[in-house]
Amino acid sequence: MEYSDKDLETLVRSSLACLERAEVPSELRQVAFGKVFDLLVGGRTTPTARGNGPGPTPPDAEGTSREGEPLDGVATRLGVQRDVVDRVYFIEGDRLELVVSPSRLDVAKSRATEQIALLVAAGRQGSGLDQDGWTSVEPIREVCENFKRYDQGNFATTIKDLGSILTVRGTGRDRKLRMTAPAWQKARDLIANLAGA
Repeated sequence: MEYSDKDLETLVRSSLACLERAEVPSELRQVAFGKVFDLLVGGRTTPTARGNGPGPTPPDAEGTSREGEPLDGVATRLGVQRDVVDRVYFIEGDRLELVVSPSRLDVAKSRATEQIALLVAAGRQGSGLDQDGWTSVEPIREVCENFKRYDQGNFATTIKDLGSILTVRGTGRDRKLRMTAPAWQKARDLIANLAGA
């Protein structure tokens, strides 16, 4: 049986969503991904859209693709094309940068801070830069400052309020964020909008 590209994308997204909902630890994600994927396709070996070669490459324990390209890991995790991710992110070493124009973000600082937090957390966790699956508020604060959206008096409150879509732990400068299934969906929509996809 052959699967179309769209079928494979749906299967990959469904597999990743299952892992996220089950909060599978990062060290088990590669094996769990393969098992969930196999269950979704009925245990058959999955052909590519052309009907030959190996099936899709699941993310490894850090969320990156097996080829080791961090932005491929982001694209896979979000279920979008790599060129869409390239219009939003740039990664060099262990540093993730947003390459969208600040003018594309909301003019309200609190709303822009939410958008930046979502983008940074999705990028860092999807790429495997945050190997424990938690993103510190410090890189988020840095991007907010660079994009002239940092509101010192309300930053902590805005981050805390993200608990409605992200898992938030810690306090003050030790606060960290973890993506959830709704957060990944929201990040996917935001990235598609920013990239014009």
